[in-house]
Amino acid sequence: MVGSLDKPATTVDQIYKVLAEKLGQEERIRKAIVQAFVDSSNFDESKKRFERLKNIRSLDEADIHQIIDAFYSNENLHNAFYLTNEYNRLAKFLHNKTGKRFKINFRTIKQVDEQLDETIPF
Repeated sequence: MVGSLDKPATTVDQIYKVLAEKLGQEERIRKAIVQAFVDSSNFDESKKRFERLKNIRSLDEADIHQIIDAFYSNENLHNAFYLTNEYNRLAKFLHNKTGKRFKINFRTIKQVDEQLDETIPF
């Protein structure tokens, strides 16, 4: 049995995983999860949808651009302390899923060159 009615959020995550892995719908599920995240309508939804987003295996270039564009325009993302606090959850997530480094500065997310970033003294 997949999930439990006592823990619907966990159940949904498990259902997504089964659909992606067993039914060969990984790209479709990934696109839906990314779209839900970028459409977050409040801070609580941003956090919940980000936690679901963390379960996907990887991001393609279109996903990255969609997240970057939405982060700039959606105040429920760029003002979500959970994503940008000292833990840098969103930047770390992007790095873990792409192997690329990203920096967040207020409303913008930029990919950074590790070599250049390491040599800048300020």
